[in-house]
Amino acid sequence: MSDIKPVFQSTFALHGQPETGIVLQILAQSPQREKEMEDSDWDKLDGQDWASLLIVRPQLAKYCRWDKLAGPWEWISNYLVLMQPFSEEDEEWKDFCEDISSFHTAWAALLFVHPQFADKCKSWDAFDGYDWAALLPEQPQFEDKFTKWEEFDGGEWAALLSRCPQFADICDWAKLSGENWARLLMAQPQFADKCDKWAEFDGRDWASLLSFQPQFADKCDWSKLDGGSWSSLLAFRPRFADKCDKWSELNGFAWACLLADKPQLADKCDKWSEISGCGWGKLLKSQPQFVGKCDKWAEMDGEDWVELLLDQPQFADKCDWSKLSDEQWDQLLEDQPQFADKRGK
Repeated sequence: MSDIKPVFQSTFALHGQPETGIVLQILAQSPQREKEMEDSDWDKLDGQDWASLLIVRPQLAKYCRWDKLAGPWEWISNYLVLMQPFSEEDEEWKDFCEDISSFHTAWAALLFVHPQFADKCKSWDAFDGYDWAALLPEQPQFEDKFTKWEEFDGGEWAALLSRCPQFADICDWAKLSGENWARLLMAQPQFADKCDKWAEFDGRDWASLLSFQPQFADKCDWSKLDGGSWSSLLAFRPRFADKCDKWSELNGFAWACLLADKPQLADKCDKWSEISGCGWGKLLKSQPQFVGKCDKWAEMDGEDWVELLLDQPQFADKCDWSKLSDEQWDQLLEDQPQFADKRGK
């Protein structure tokens, strides 16, 4: 096992953090090794180091230099430390990543997981709208600390109201741009009557919004959607195909999703060769009659094969069984037990 003191003397760097990265990993894995640390060693940890360490090992708080947590938060910097309680494939880890990556300040990230340290925080005014949007749904008891809303820009308001609509009565709606409105209405369509920026929506805004809230189609200027926007929209909402005039600009994945729902449009498709293995898995699951067009069997991964064979087991002769993980095999055999003899091949 590595000694902590020599590590601090080395030039080892983890994710751009000289000296401290490996020490954080050691302490996260074995917090009892705190006794090997001296005061000068603890002093070398910055705010992000402390936040990530305390998130996984709150018992080390007695050593914390609390004033350092006033700085920014870039969660990926301490990815390996934060991963300690999880495994790479753990769904809980994936949810945690999504939540913790939303923060901009180290204090907000720490309080999201450990609100018991709130009495140490002197940096509430440094939290921006993105911090509050991520923190308050999980820790609503901190609402009385939310006082700097007058300084929020449109993006911060959109982020906050998307998750905390109760603050709508203090929002300066004029600060929201078309892009901000599209983001907000995706999550909170009830605010549509406040929106006066429909004309500012670009094609990407419309594709994002209509993918989640198709009821706003009557407000859409369809001419703003380019091929990329149409590809994004039709992958989620093939019902809007009759509005599209950019068929030649659609990408392969958009065609796969569109034809899975509307096979009658196959005569318009000129991108068969651009449909990926993943796209073919989705398309053939719903429309096996297009099998003659598929030339991407080798590109399909284990997840693609499970998705396809659960509904279309007749394609088993095309499958590279070695691509399936143990978890994927369990999923497949639960509904298609006849393939059990293929396992391990």
